[in-house]
Amino acid sequence: MSSNWYAYVAVVTTVVVVAVTGYWWRQRRRYRTALGSRSPASDLRAARMKRFQAQTSTPVAEDTTGQGSAPPNNDDSKTQSEDIKQASSLLMENDKVRSGETEANDSRESKEEDRKDLVITEPSTESKATVVSAEVIKDAEMPPKRKKEDLSLTQSQASKETTRVVNRSYSMSPLHSFLPVHIDKDGVPVSAPISSLDALMQWYPGGDSLCIPVMPLRPRARKDPKKPRTLVCHDMMGGYTVDRYVQGYGTVEDYHFYHWHLIDYFVYFSHNLVSIPPPSWTNSAHQHGVYSLGTFITEWEGGAKICSKLFSSEFQALEAVGKLVMLAEYYQMDGWLVNIENPIAPQCVPVLQLFLQQLTNQMHERRPGSLVIWYDSVTINGDLKWQNALNQLNKSYFDLCDGIFLNYNWNHSLLSLSRQVAQDRWQDVFVGVDVFGRGCPGGGGYNTCAAMDIIQKANLSAAIFAPGWVFETKSKEKFIENQNRFWELLEPYCQAKGVVGLPLVSAFGRGYGNMLAVNGEVVQLKAWTNHSSMDLQPSFISSVLQIGGKDAPSVYPVNVSLSEAYNNFGSLCIRGNIPPNSFARKARTMVRLFYAQVSLKNPVLVSLTFKMESKGSAVQYYLQLCTDRSPRYVLLKGAAELEESGELDEVDHTLLSRYGVPKSQPCSLPPGVDESNYVGFRPLSLTYAAKLHKAFTGSSELRRNDWITNYFLVSSKELTQCSVHEIRLVCAPAPLGGAPSTSGDTPSNSFTLYLGEVKLLSPKCLQPFMTDVSDAATPQPISSLQCSNEYWDSNENKYAALLSWTVAMETTDPVHYCNVYQEYVHDLLDHSAPLLGTNASGNPEYIGRAHGEYYVLQPITVPPDVSQVVFYVQPVTASRRAVPLSRSPHVTVQFSS
Repeated sequence: MSSNWYAYVAVVTTVVVVAVTGYWWRQRRRYRTALGSRSPASDLRAARMKRFQAQTSTPVAEDTTGQGSAPPNNDDSKTQSEDIKQASSLLMENDKVRSGETEANDSRESKEEDRKDLVITEPSTESKATVVSAEVIKDAEMPPKRKKEDLSLTQSQASKETTRVVNRSYSMSPLHSFLPVHIDKDGVPVSAPISSLDALMQWYPGGDSLCIPVMPLRPRARKDPKKPRTLVCHDMMGGYTVDRYVQGYGTVEDYHFYHWHLIDYFVYFSHNLVSIPPPSWTNSAHQHGVYSLGTFITEWEGGAKICSKLFSSEFQALEAVGKLVMLAEYYQMDGWLVNIENPIAPQCVPVLQLFLQQLTNQMHERRPGSLVIWYDSVTINGDLKWQNALNQLNKSYFDLCDGIFLNYNWNHSLLSLSRQVAQDRWQDVFVGVDVFGRGCPGGGGYNTCAAMDIIQKANLSAAIFAPGWVFETKSKEKFIENQNRFWELLEPYCQAKGVVGLPLVSAFGRGYGNMLAVNGEVVQLKAWTNHSSMDLQPSFISSVLQIGGKDAPSVYPVNVSLSEAYNNFGSLCIRGNIPPNSFARKARTMVRLFYAQVSLKNPVLVSLTFKMESKGSAVQYYLQLCTDRSPRYVLLKGAAELEESGELDEVDHTLLSRYGVPKSQPCSLPPGVDESNYVGFRPLSLTYAAKLHKAFTGSSELRRNDWITNYFLVSSKELTQCSVHEIRLVCAPAPLGGAPSTSGDTPSNSFTLYLGEVKLLSPKCLQPFMTDVSDAATPQPISSLQCSNEYWDSNENKYAALLSWTVAMETTDPVHYCNVYQEYVHDLLDHSAPLLGTNASGNPEYIGRAHGEYYVLQPITVPPDVSQVVFYVQPVTASRRAVPLSRSPHVTVQFSS
């Protein structure tokens, strides 16, 4: 009787607890829904990818038409068993839950929903902190969620001010569980690996949206898609060093990789179970058309325990496959390196092979063009025995995936064997090259090129392991010099590549520097690194072509200057001398910049921004577009002074009505060029150039801090069948008295040019801004700016928060990044007055850059005499059109006693 009574009480108690818990979660979900939820990050990324493909009119995956070749897919997949189908259906159901296609119905799914992107929550009434919204909501109802097609708001709609009120008398702390990113002990957003099998199996998307890369994988051009490929495996100091800081870090003394044009694949490697590339690596890789891969690794005794559990059953292995595929989708990765460096029990080998096969197949299905690479370690018998070749002991793994990464202790005969076994898949054999040596032919270091030479002669691909050797073992002060030396030695063995389609924009910054500029104005004077901010890098390492032999202008090695910048962190510095007879001998020098594929079928808008250090330099500069047919070269003449336009023809009027500017007019060519192969254009006139410049920068001032911007609209019937395959800068001697400068100084034999920015764009991206439309009616690329998760220390007067916004998806010129500014307002009396410049400092301070839809404000000091702090989020689009701060969305935080 007593035992039955206790059982009855236990059952009733359980039922009550479950009912109350379920009711609590339902009420919480209704409350969060009433506050409004953010659009799923996966939808946003898919829209960005779709938009990017529509802009370039080229598929993202490389092909064999000169734009590169995608990794071969393995078509030998066998019929799936019922367990495989069941696991796949579970995976699809999980994705539906993640993307919002189905609604969570139980407590577990509700808990996972809490880990999704941030939803702003207000503190409870019991909290001591006082935070109220200044917006009045009629009838206590929130507006309905705005539809996707309504995201492209006008300036007046999107810049609506949001005000937050903070009571200075009470401290408050943020609800960290809702922050969309991992936070370290100092409150700084970081990216992190997955270190255990349990953590992998329990992972679900959400909770760290700030770590999601935003740059889609660009199409890229390869001169010869049939040549071997190059992979870089980045293993440095254990991984996740300062590169883990999502919003950047305050030093330039770090490993910087900017020779993206020489490689095809980038693998982020650490000794954690799952290594996810920090977003800065994937963003900069995708910017250059390079695939970004993560690493799945087990090793030694700990790895053996993981494998014995993971490969104990097919269902367990397939569940791990589903997690890895979801990770790749969520973090925008393009594949995996699978590295099993521990023995595998013989009975587990078939499950391991199933794991590899299904990971490859599902990655191909969910991430088209992706690849899975197997590391040469475990044999088909389960023994840990590196083969240093592709042979019958590891070929079964090779057949199940996209490629194999060979160990480093190979020789000529082993490479010959690998080439023979691979047959027509020889490009998929990546021969390992250890830059630290460790038994690798050539001994590594600066002699890595010796191993690359052997691999090239064997007609196999290469996998360069740990190129961070340059930073780890050599002088930190001479890192750039050493890095350039290392990659110059490898350049002959790596095929140079470029990007396909428009926009093609570069300010030549490498994502680090001691200063940062926005449209010629320096906004930050401190050391900073954020590789997500890296510009498109040149496709050549200081490559110079001279016509005229010793009479041609001599150019010193081209490098990036960190002391001069027009946009971003630096500029390209070109220095040289002009021999006395250069003009008479009709000599000139060309600096090779980019390898690309850009069609001239439609008009192309080109801009060239430069600064000349020597005012009296007798050098004339041209931007040269090399085409694939006659006329082979298009010269765009740089000019320090612009002329007014002449009469317009019928074509000009058509272009004027369509794009707001006429076509560029022909110009005289440098002496000695073959006029049958050259065509030249001069910049647009002052009136139209100023109009374009205002659309891009908000100011019609074409010369700012000695930076000069020229615009060209290239449109000619004779160019409609041409495609640009290379972009160069031409330095030609100017005729006596005809130097670009009009200062009247005596021409100097030496010259210095800072190339601040080069842009090739479709003029369609500026159509809304070049017509007679008021500023208030022009499209605004972001909206719904909010401030949440606030932190306030009443003793130290420290304030921090999270800024979040929504990026418009339906636009021809998508947001590339956002600059964040803050402005202190002192003793504000008129709350209805405009904030910018009124009762304020009048000079908003740049505080950081966001790549995505979030920015974590680090603690700032708010002096007692400051009544408000205004935070501005300035969108900068792919064409580098910056919305003026006066029309950028902003949020005001009011500090009240």
